[in-house]
Amino acid sequence: MTSYRLQSAPSPNHGAQTVPSPCRLVVLHWWGNPSGQDPYGIISWLCNPASQVSAHYVIWPGNVVQLLDLRARSWANGDDWANNNSITLECDPNNMVDTMTTVVDLLADLVRSGDLAPDFELSGHRDYYATACPGAYYQ
Repeated sequence: MTSYRLQSAPSPNHGAQTVPSPCRLVVLHWWGNPSGQDPYGIISWLCNPASQVSAHYVIWPGNVVQLLDLRARSWANGDDWANNNSITLECDPNNMVDTMTTVVDLLADLVRSGDLAPDFELSGHRDYYATACPGAYYQ
């Protein structure tokens, strides 16, 4: 039973490389220091061709918006290998506890559907690029 509302907002920002299925890596991001940013503004930016960035999902409490097909290569990690081999999650920095509940539910659904390997690795953006992202999600 899904505990979140799933929406779609297709982004043109992705590469031709195909992410393996089932995927074995999930990379967690956040959209900056807590600032009250509207998630739909983040989605708009990730769907804007001028931004040259994307993620598979944008997540905030009780909401998941899928921007890319799970086999599409996101432009998210600043690292070709990580982009080619991961599902990327852009998460709300303003309510991390409730956002993580939604993340866990989504990941469980992806494992059940066979899109994500049961023994997947969860890592953060800063594991692949010199950045503070995913910020407090690592504390």
